[in-house]
Amino acid sequence: MKLRVTICIIMIVLFIPLMSLAKELTLKKAINIALERNLAIKNTTEKSKASESELKSAKAEKLPKLTIGLNTGYNKIISTLEEPSAITIMNEEITIPKPTFEPWENAISLRFSQPLYTGGKISNTIKNAETIRDISLYEKRLSEIELCFDVTSAYWEFKKAILLKELYQDQVRHAEKILEIHKERFKAGKIPKIELQQQEVLLANVLCELVKAETTLEIAQEKLCLLLNIDDEIIPIDDTQVPENLIYDLQELIKKALANRLEIHLAKKKIEEEETLVKITKSKKYPQIYLMANHNWSAREDEFDKSISETKATNWQVALTGSLLIFDAKQTSSEVEKALSELEMAKINLEDLKSKIKNEVNQVYKKLTLAKRIIQSQIKNLSLAKENFEIATLQYELGRITNSQLNETELALKETNTKFIEARIDYKIQEAGLKKAVGDYDEEENN
Repeated sequence: MKLRVTICIIMIVLFIPLMSLAKELTLKKAINIALERNLAIKNTTEKSKASESELKSAKAEKLPKLTIGLNTGYNKIISTLEEPSAITIMNEEITIPKPTFEPWENAISLRFSQPLYTGGKISNTIKNAETIRDISLYEKRLSEIELCFDVTSAYWEFKKAILLKELYQDQVRHAEKILEIHKERFKAGKIPKIELQQQEVLLANVLCELVKAETTLEIAQEKLCLLLNIDDEIIPIDDTQVPENLIYDLQELIKKALANRLEIHLAKKKIEEEETLVKITKSKKYPQIYLMANHNWSAREDEFDKSISETKATNWQVALTGSLLIFDAKQTSSEVEKALSELEMAKINLEDLKSKIKNEVNQVYKKLTLAKRIIQSQIKNLSLAKENFEIATLQYELGRITNSQLNETELALKETNTKFIEARIDYKIQEAGLKKAVGDYDEEENN
């Protein structure tokens, strides 16, 4: 007796750390962890930051630029191609010697540039950068919504896998008991060997199903952990509650989807982006006018130190500069045609997206309706299974059926209850899919 108590204490002590590794999670908590830790979400966050920086860079293009240039060098004239020339003044010939050049030269220049007119290039570049920024925010939000749906599906699939494993464990235990009974009956000569072999095959099949269930459970656990970016063992604790009646209207759902789906807003932003790209491309055909100013300081001396210390202002200039494209072998025209084609493609993609969303809502609605009918059917099956178990319990108490027959009825009740819970889980998954399809992004409501 003392040995048994000691063994139990040791098992409890060893099991407590294993229990502490498991993390009980509600669906809402799982989603929050995923949104915080998922690497794909972090990637979209960084992409949004990059687009914000790109917008700041585009806005800087319309502001004046001030640059300073420094130049230092050594330039020595070795020889000239022409001989020294001579001129005659009042009958007197004067020889002009070779010009002398100081080899050291240092210069400083300060330049100012302000765009005045670029044919809409800068303003549309800023608008395009704003659109890209908005697109990145939409993409980030879409990634979060997709992640929430993936976590929801993985959470319920994981819970379903746990239930199936428990069911097959019960079936294995029941099959093992029946096999022991068959062995005893075979030894007593009450049944032929074929019946014993059939029960052994039945047990082997159930064991095979248990292995499949365990593998499915491991895969479901790994998938959920990957989405949450954690390594802890997870225990899903949410219950599967479903509404009494299906209160959705298909036409209203489609209307809501076309108004709310972020993919549609994103597609419209893509059209805006292509429209601004067309304008940016066309701006190459218009004049480019800038206000320019510069101020120079320089010195040329025979010694390096002097070339620095003797530096002085030499000239300054203010000017308007303009340029206009005359001929580029239709390069700009071809780029405009390409931009217009991509704009038309974006418009076509929007119409195609609307059609796909309508079909998606319709399909998910049908699946949800079917899931509800399956639940209603399983409710009846479960009620019948409970009644059969109650009858079997009374029959066992009266001695009319064996313990094995009672166990079979109890196992049938467990199987029916598991199917009922599975049906509710499938409903929860389809319900989450419907909310995603119609653009119901209220996280508190979804969770």
